[in-house]
Amino acid sequence: MSIRRMIACLLALCTVLLSAPALAAPARDAVNAEVTDEGLQRLTEALFADHLGPDWEQALPRDEEKDVSIRWRLGAYLYDITFEEGGAFVRADLYACPEEYQAALEELPQDAVIWLMNGAFSFRTAPEAPSGYAAEAWEFSPLFTDGLLSAWQDVEIEALGCSLCLPAQFGAEGEAVVSPARGVVFSNADGTARAGVSVAEGQQTLSGFQAAHPGWEVRTEEAFDRIYGFGEGAFEMWMVSPLMEEAYCLTLRFPPDRQAEYALYAELIRNSFIVWEISNG
Repeated sequence: MSIRRMIACLLALCTVLLSAPALAAPARDAVNAEVTDEGLQRLTEALFADHLGPDWEQALPRDEEKDVSIRWRLGAYLYDITFEEGGAFVRADLYACPEEYQAALEELPQDAVIWLMNGAFSFRTAPEAPSGYAAEAWEFSPLFTDGLLSAWQDVEIEALGCSLCLPAQFGAEGEAVVSPARGVVFSNADGTARAGVSVAEGQQTLSGFQAAHPGWEVRTEEAFDRIYGFGEGAFEMWMVSPLMEEAYCLTLRFPPDRQAEYALYAELIRNSFIVWEISNG
């Protein structure tokens, strides 16, 4: 192991030891969910459960190395809540965890969570209802294919000096290349989804990224030297730092009809991406 890689690993270990939340189950970034509502939480979970039906446990992906007789419970992670006059609009991810874990998602171990699906809900205020709300409309995504977090793979790309965590569905299409450009591509079995990591000379800028991706939802995280954005069936992130002469690019392409699912994967991959030279991630 190189000295640079060793230092990066030590810094990452210190981060884990000093920050308990680093051990918690990763989730999609909350967009507009600072205000919680127990009524919305219960009603959202009930709608998810009704959609899945009483035999939903039988469809759960299993980790063969662990006890398959676990009893599970459902929970909803409400990451985007917009309160309007007379109601609210909610976006949420549904997860399953062992029944013995009754804490909130933020307190659950990473390996205890299986992400199942996404949902969008429109509620109206209903004081007469037990939850205080009544559902007016809802829409569910297809079941996620790679929500079993314990099956995700840690990938080290020595040729590029970086590492990341990828869903189990992805396999490398070949060894990382260094000429004419440095990069590696991963794809799923049927080729409907691909992830790529590449290194380019020079620096990407926010204005340059926005110009190259019109209509995308673009964000920046200066503390982590990241510029990234979501488009239809696509995610792209650039990691740029004054400490590096080169810039790293992470891309994800996927079926547009599974946007909610792969947008979650993209956020988890993004937060796992580490460039050894600056030990960022």
